[in-house]
Amino acid sequence: MLYFCLAVFPLLMLYVELVRYFELETGARRSELYQLAGRELLKLSEYAEDARFFHAVLKNEFSTDLHSQGEQELKVRVARLKNDYPGVFSFIFWDRNGDVMTSLSDDTRYNFLLRKLNLMLDAVRLDTRAGRHVEAGFGDKYNRDLRMLRQFLGPFITPEGLTRPFLDAGIAACFQMHARGDRTLGWYESTSNYSVLAYVSAEVRGALTGPRKLCQSLQGKWPEMSFYLLDEREAELEPSAGGTVSKDILINFGKFKKLAPREHLESDSHFYAFQKLNERWWGVAAIEKSSIGNVASLAGGLLARTVMAALILLFVAGCYFLVHDNPLHSVRVKLASVFAYTIFIPALVFGVVAFDYLKQQEKQAVSEYSARSFQLLTSIDSQFKGYLHDRATEINLVVEKILADKSAEEVNKLAASFSNTIFSQFAPDTLVIADNSGKDILNAEYARTLKDDHLRKNAAEELIAYLNADKDKLHLPSKGVAEGFLLSFPLNYRRLLPFTLSSTTFISYLNLVRSSDDNRFSHLIQIFWHEKDVHLAFFRQIAAKSVASNRQRLFISFIETGKIWPQNEDIPGLAAFTEKVRQQGPSYEKLTDCNGKVWLAAGQAGTGLGSAILTVLVDHELLQRDVGRLTNRIWSLVGWSVLVILSLLYILGHYLIMPIKALADGVDMVRNKNYSYRISMPQDNELGRLGHSIDESLENLQELEIARTVQESLLPQDSLDLASYFVVARTRSMTSMGGDYYDFIVDSDNNAAILMADVAGHGIQAALMMAMAKSALLLNDSACSEPEVIMSALNRTFCTLRKSSITTMMTGQIISISCTGAISLLNAGHCPPLFISSSREITTVCNHALPFGFAPRRKFESMPIAMSAGDIMILYSDGILECANRQGRMLGEEGFADLARNCYDTDCTRYLDNLFNAYDRWAASQQDDITFVMIRRKEVK
Repeated sequence: MLYFCLAVFPLLMLYVELVRYFELETGARRSELYQLAGRELLKLSEYAEDARFFHAVLKNEFSTDLHSQGEQELKVRVARLKNDYPGVFSFIFWDRNGDVMTSLSDDTRYNFLLRKLNLMLDAVRLDTRAGRHVEAGFGDKYNRDLRMLRQFLGPFITPEGLTRPFLDAGIAACFQMHARGDRTLGWYESTSNYSVLAYVSAEVRGALTGPRKLCQSLQGKWPEMSFYLLDEREAELEPSAGGTVSKDILINFGKFKKLAPREHLESDSHFYAFQKLNERWWGVAAIEKSSIGNVASLAGGLLARTVMAALILLFVAGCYFLVHDNPLHSVRVKLASVFAYTIFIPALVFGVVAFDYLKQQEKQAVSEYSARSFQLLTSIDSQFKGYLHDRATEINLVVEKILADKSAEEVNKLAASFSNTIFSQFAPDTLVIADNSGKDILNAEYARTLKDDHLRKNAAEELIAYLNADKDKLHLPSKGVAEGFLLSFPLNYRRLLPFTLSSTTFISYLNLVRSSDDNRFSHLIQIFWHEKDVHLAFFRQIAAKSVASNRQRLFISFIETGKIWPQNEDIPGLAAFTEKVRQQGPSYEKLTDCNGKVWLAAGQAGTGLGSAILTVLVDHELLQRDVGRLTNRIWSLVGWSVLVILSLLYILGHYLIMPIKALADGVDMVRNKNYSYRISMPQDNELGRLGHSIDESLENLQELEIARTVQESLLPQDSLDLASYFVVARTRSMTSMGGDYYDFIVDSDNNAAILMADVAGHGIQAALMMAMAKSALLLNDSACSEPEVIMSALNRTFCTLRKSSITTMMTGQIISISCTGAISLLNAGHCPPLFISSSREITTVCNHALPFGFAPRRKFESMPIAMSAGDIMILYSDGILECANRQGRMLGEEGFADLARNCYDTDCTRYLDNLFNAYDRWAASQQDDITFVMIRRKEVK
């Protein structure tokens, strides 16, 4: 259960982290899709105006020169348009010489007029693109020709209306022809090869041809979203939507009309966005939720894959460690694992918090920079009133300097000089100085746009008469223009004030000059600027005062013309962004320039700058820099944490893991019997003391190893080959030092004595007893000829030992072989020898006697033994009889007899191998020393 909890907790933390991560990712993806859908919906809104849509269609076909195919290529273009838009277009084409191309033109009547029409339209095109269409006299220049050509262009067309196809791309469109009739729109273009005038049929008026075409082209362009046209009046969709999509769109459209937040416009399968096209139709974008993904599913799926990968890795590791040592069993690895786990959990928690905090700070940075940008734009907009006040003050100073305290005659003489000064300093569109009769004393030489002399003369005359009237006899102005002009006078006097005439807004200035002769008002000064020109001049002044920086850029866009200042070719999305601001109000989003640099754009329509949209672009790297500072602080904290962890790891390794490793190495050295190894443990703690104890044990073991080597040297290393007998022996100690002993002695007369002894127990004491037996044997030279003597000597030795604190005992037997081949047995409590014939018959010889150490004067008698050629006598210790199998059953004498019979081999060495192998198969573990001595009677040759 503990391991389960330890495994589940980090998985839960990881799941929380993944959920938060995918929430941010899906949120960013959703915003990206909303922006993409918004751009397409704005294009739908733009194309809802037939004039703009067909302008785009025709410009796409006819704005480029012809290739080598010439007229045939034009026929292909015309055929393509008429095929895509049946009954919509009709054309008049001219070649480069201005002659009508009859094979392509739908109207070839009045060839002379058509040539003149082409010349006039091309002149309008050139003047418009050169910017001369806003100058005074532009309309007068073309009015005469236009009256002659109205049958081709409509009865109500104006020179200004003809300029629409040639304006900036943001507002360019076809020109309007007939309010009623079979032709509603016209469009003109001229290239180096040809000129074309296209007519658009009135049948498409209000048919939403552009949005429908765009909807068709968008189907499949973006797999993540679908676009529809919604008829609000009939509650129907085009194209029709399957399933419940249509119902869901209508439900969410109802919520949209009730000003529900964008986040609430959703169904089980889609998000929705809406854009008004006209009074009846709406554009709809349906964004599939599956393209964004479900947060829980994404997090759960990734976590499941991670867990599956971990399980597979554990399975592979488990399979590997089935046949290799598993390091996880090591205490050191477990300590390191516990340490890593205790570090991993806080690190995981810190990672979750830090990641969430960074994302929140990034959002906050975007919000803060957007708020600062809007504050900057609001501040710029609010400064416009002060700019108008300053400009009015400057004009007032000029008026006072030149015209103050002058007679009427002097004012008339100084009027031209005054006007030149005003034009050089303030660049107005129109300047009029009227006398008390309303006449312009400048004779309209400084008037460009406002030339309606009747209205101006009437208003000026009435205003001067009213202001010069006596208190007792007030002058009442005539109804109409003069009265309105008089009412606005207090607001406009010596000030700059917006003034609208025929849907065109101007900034006007009004001032009066008193005659020094009678102190009465003698002249009225009226100055007019196009509003957008004043706005641009103000914005240029603001931009000039701004600190030059490549981190922030200011732009102004004019609603009427769509023109943006300064030029912005490097930011292709800026025009679409300003259109979004125009339709949706203050907005901000990320834009990317042609170099891949990202900007945060914030825009809003002006209040004082009513004709403009102000936009500020802030380098996105500034946001990243602020977030980067925070990221660097977090990374510095991570760095310090790593140093702390490394310090803790060093402490853990130095005081715990490395000492444990040293102890483990010491244990391995003991296992490998390298008792000379010493553990280096300088620590004065429990582990250090344990290391010192192991070193002491290694010293003891080293001494024991030396003793074991000495003990092994006491035993015969080779077999004994006599004339009639072959003797071989082998022993296996339970511990490093055993208590079993055997020896071969042969004297000069070829008499042999074979000793077999077993000291009770094992270890050092048994080994020392064995060494004493060896010494007793070496001290008696008559052991071979008189085995009774050596038996008595061993008995006396152990009798002496039994009187001391040593309570152990020793059994033994001697096989005496004379030079004549006679063989006899002397026994002292040892196991009876086992005889096996070549026919595998088993017999034993019993010679019961007490072990050594009883009755110092005890006599030992030999017992003659008869052995036939090929017989084998086995001397053995009791360890073979007392060995137990896994069920706890001891082998015993009968079991050993069966074992000897089954393992029989005529070769004594192989016979010994068979016996030890059989012992290993039987015994569960070795509990005593095992020794075998085999004596085989050779065959007589």
